[in-house]
Amino acid sequence: LSEDRERIDIEDQIINIEKQLQSHYEEKKSFQSTLSEAEQDYFKAKNTITDLGDQSRNLNKIQSQLQNTIQM
Repeated sequence: LSEDRERIDIEDQIINIEKQLQSHYEEKKSFQSTLSEAEQDYFKAKNTITDLGDQSRNLNKIQSQLQNTIQM
């Protein structure tokens, strides 16, 4: 009887741990999905910033060339 009770307690603990483990895996998937979305947003913003920097440098170059042309 004591052994049966002990075995049942252990089986219950195993079932409980399996449920917790499954819950943690689902939570991990959710965090990974959120992270992936955040990474995509980051790289999109980074590319936009890079593009704007390139455009700004281009415009400065054109402005400099025009000023040199006017001074001639």
